[in-house]
Amino acid sequence: MRKCDRSTSGYWIIPSLIATLVIVIVLIPTAVVLSKDGRGPTDRLGSPMPNSELSETPTVLVVKHTPGTPMSLNPHSPSNQPTIYPSVSPPSNSPSASPSTSPSTNNPTQNPTYKPWESMLLAYYYPWYIRDDWSRHGYQDEPLLGKYGTDEPAIAEQHIEWAERAGIDAWVVSYNTDTSLTARHFEAGMLQASNIDKIKFCMLYESLMALPTLNFADGTIALDAVISAVIHMRDTYFDHPSYLKINDRPVVVLYVTRNWQNFEPYMLDLIKDAIGIDVFFIADEPFYGWQRTVDGAWNGVQDGKPVFEAYTTYNMFTDPTVRDGESAKDFMFREALPIFEHWSENTVFFPNVLPMYHDFRGNPTLVGDAAGFREQLDTFACLPRPSWYEGEFPNLIFVTSWNEWWEGSQVEPDDSEKYGFTFIDELRKFKDAEFRCPDK
Repeated sequence: MRKCDRSTSGYWIIPSLIATLVIVIVLIPTAVVLSKDGRGPTDRLGSPMPNSELSETPTVLVVKHTPGTPMSLNPHSPSNQPTIYPSVSPPSNSPSASPSTSPSTNNPTQNPTYKPWESMLLAYYYPWYIRDDWSRHGYQDEPLLGKYGTDEPAIAEQHIEWAERAGIDAWVVSYNTDTSLTARHFEAGMLQASNIDKIKFCMLYESLMALPTLNFADGTIALDAVISAVIHMRDTYFDHPSYLKINDRPVVVLYVTRNWQNFEPYMLDLIKDAIGIDVFFIADEPFYGWQRTVDGAWNGVQDGKPVFEAYTTYNMFTDPTVRDGESAKDFMFREALPIFEHWSENTVFFPNVLPMYHDFRGNPTLVGDAAGFREQLDTFACLPRPSWYEGEFPNLIFVTSWNEWWEGSQVEPDDSEKYGFTFIDELRKFKDAEFRCPDK
């Protein structure tokens, strides 16, 4: 019998097969298939999600990590980071497939061109108040309407009337899940208001509360949750005559995407494909630390292209930088304005204004008045724009907030003489003013 020659390839066939088997067995636990049959994501029980035909080929997400090295949560950190690798190529129109210096737009030549000073005012709206029981958190001021319930159409009607007086174009409505208090109250109150046709609304996806995990490297858990939430928005709200659409695209604001780890650009395409609608997502990404810059932020600019089509900030308040007795205007100009200018020069960015701040957590207070509020509006309406930007979106300014009483950032009238109607009347003066942004 001839002895095996180690130099021959045949000697290694069986060991190679065994090694391959071992590799497959080791890797399978770290690979998660978006769907069992390749037709879209499943819910947590394994049932197919409706209207979610993404691909005829299953997509596998693998978390790659070098054993013995620390895993960084920052996608822009060096090579030992956890990285997501799709088993199929991203869609051809995906940002990661064709990097460029500017985001693609939805038929921009057919969209209207907006001037910087032609602003739309969007106010954050919280339908989570229970009549006569506001005890969940402490708060400083008292609403003119008393301890109201946001599930009451009469309250919603008064809010809409005041919003119309203020020139507010749309509510940005806090949304957690389809069974949450905010969803139930909004549908029972605001959507039943007799004057709902006087205002638009869109949803604020409260990802910090709604997502089971903020790490999208886990496979489908976070992605499924986002898809499920937006499908419910589509089926429940998008067809409402008052739902806010920009260039025929429903608007959804994503709260604190700056905390979304390992979110990849092609995942946005998966979400849009699953719901079958080209949603206009606005991501709450800029902040302090590494999120100051578009290149440093986890979900800012990657490979020369923004991950999201548009960005905003919900609230730039942070305790360590507040100075005793200062105003919201002074704080926003010193801390937030440089970040706003940077993001607005490099992405489609929509700022927020903050009238004041006094939360239940015991943080330092930011005082506010109508004059300082107006200065924020005038300044933030005229932020610089990227050289490639053609004005295809209206200039959105987010008001933080209409009725976040527990953080003391509301413009809704109070029952004292502290500020009353001054903030909403200043919003109207801003909307009615005939001014032009100064030449830069």
